Amino acid sequence: GFEELTGYSRDEIEGKKRWDRFLPKKELEISTEYHHLRRIDSSLVPNYYESRVIDKKGRVKDVLLNVTIIPETKESIASVLDITERKHIQQQIESERDKTQRYLDIAGVVLVVIGADQKVKLINRKGCEVLGCEESEIIGRNWFEDFLPERIKDEVTGVFHKLMAGETELIEYFENPVLTRSGQERIIAWHNSVLRDEAGNVTDILSSGNDITERRQLERELSIMNRLANIFLSTPDKQMYEEVLSVVLEALESKYGIFGYIDDKGALTCPSLPRYIWEECQIPNKSFVLPSNTRSTIWGQALTEKKSIYSNEPFRLPEGHIPIDRALDVPIIHRGKAIGNLLVGNKVTNYDEQDVELLEKIADYIAPILYARLERDKHEEERRQTEKLFTSLSNSSPVGIIILQHGKCQYVNPRFVEMTGYSEDELLTMHPIAVVHPEDCLLYTSPSPRDLSTSRMPSSA
Repeated sequence: GFEELTGYSRDEIEGKKRWDRFLPKKELEISTEYHHLRRIDSSLVPNYYESRVIDKKGRVKDVLLNVTIIPETKESIASVLDITERKHIQQQIESERDKTQRYLDIAGVVLVVIGADQKVKLINRKGCEVLGCEESEIIGRNWFEDFLPERIKDEVTGVFHKLMAGETELIEYFENPVLTRSGQERIIAWHNSVLRDEAGNVTDILSSGNDITERRQLERELSIMNRLANIFLSTPDKQMYEEVLSVVLEALESKYGIFGYIDDKGALTCPSLPRYIWEECQIPNKSFVLPSNTRSTIWGQALTEKKSIYSNEPFRLPEGHIPIDRALDVPIIHRGKAIGNLLVGNKVTNYDEQDVELLEKIADYIAPILYARLERDKHEEERRQTEKLFTSLSNSSPVGIIILQHGKCQYVNPRFVEMTGYSEDELLTMHPIAVVHPEDCLLYTSPSPRDLSTSRMPSSA
């Protein structure tokens, strides 16, 4: 992520380099102004904005920043997305739009001519590359029947009929996916115009298109990551798991899924599941915790091997389990250790490598945040156990214990209450010197060290 963007290693950055060391002068001025305004009123500055950074080799790269104030603090958290390539693609697209000559000016983009019979009359080399076909395999075939996904055929055919009728102004620009030989979809941004005969009748449609698949994918991924960031920043732990899973299921177009973490016993713990999943599952004694001895499943295999696994074949499952026809599992790995798991299932169409890539990016994004939360919970539990142990030992101690902080009594154990005769509430509101025998007060006020083990305390009676 940030290491790849800047060229610096984590060790070279963390605790050693300020954020402003990565910014050009102009961007530094803007970032500094935003930094101060955000702490006055976050609504005064945008959360998302484009900027530039300087990498280790002095190269300037375009980035998209998402900066948010952490609730109840003055600290910021930022996500940084390298959009250098996307900016370059955008510049190319804008340049292409400015060109007027149809054939010469669209070199390097898809060029296709479709006749009134909906068959391909001409396609250039770029078009063949995008479709993964030879020119001879495309010419003469019906464009709409053979090279478009089924779900959009009627819509795009409607656009074609409008163009043939001369209605070009409203639909000069149009985006739609095309089907490649391998069955994958590529999103093309089309610029359409009509070719006419000498009588002025429309004979063919000339379309030049830019492949914007990667740009749309980047925009989609950024949107997903921003939604996840907002969830992690603003949602309580138990609700967080369900909301993250909801975003993942939507992104992967899947009906079912699991998002959980690995506990100290190696079990996959799912703090929350959507109600409809829980209710549909009719397995006896179902649980939110999946023990480590159930790792013969797809999620267990993925965690054990620390790699993504998917299958588009129906699974053999226990009676009462929700039927799963397809599934994709990606372990959440942090510093080489599996700490959690993302499992999705029953997508309408087959899972493929693009789905794997997207879910892996989501898992990589989640990993450090989930790790930080788990470590926080671990330390909090250790603190609670330590306090519980101290309280237990203190309550049973034969020695009176009093804890002072900044000259005020913060804690007394039962033995100290018994020794002084005061109640706990009284002791916590009294000045500590009040429980010291008058003849021993000097021991507590003298700056030199004294042995206080034999000092006396006045009785409350």
